[in-house]
Amino acid sequence: MFGGNTGWSATNEVDLRGQAFAVDRFDRTDEGPSHIEDFAQVFRLFPDDKYGRASYANIGKVLGLETGDAGVAEFIRRLVFSALIGNGDMHLKNWSLIYPDRRNAALSPAYDLVSTVPYIEGEETAALKYSRTKRMDELTSDELRHLAARAFLPEKLVIDTAAETVQRFKDAWASEKKTSPWRRRSGSRSTSIQRLSRFTQNSVASGFRLT
Repeated sequence: MFGGNTGWSATNEVDLRGQAFAVDRFDRTDEGPSHIEDFAQVFRLFPDDKYGRASYANIGKVLGLETGDAGVAEFIRRLVFSALIGNGDMHLKNWSLIYPDRRNAALSPAYDLVSTVPYIEGEETAALKYSRTKRMDELTSDELRHLAARAFLPEKLVIDTAAETVQRFKDAWASEKKTSPWRRRSGSRSTSIQRLSRFTQNSVASGFRLT
């Protein structure tokens, strides 16, 4: 839906609680484990400090230095996608560096892309500050330009990647929201999806005028 790099995943039925979402261990290969460190570790923070002790601009600055344009573009895709789906839980431990060759860092595949707005009434803020704001509906082109400047990232790459991600999402959402099996469910689950749909439509319509 957003063109990003994700770990292989599947939704499976389980006996106790219905469905479970599993993500493949991308840090395990036929040659052995690949070293991985989340951004709480990168910034030398305890797990309890995964919210609020750093910003997405701080993450972007590290990625710009360590992973180049490819890592920066992937970072922006996930950042924008998370705002579009109302993911308020992309904290420091949900971003990681991986060392496939045991030497050079890359942004790891995504492993915890979830929407929180259907389940948390009034959820409006991201887990971390973007550059000046935490509100997901304020992740505009101006905020992204400010983030790019603060993190020493190429502004054109940031804005072009964000615009491409929004367009891909809009194209996919137009069809996916009509065919989602959750639309046929009643009760609290249906209400949650309606809340997500309203949030997403508002985000695309207002906060993401990336021109």
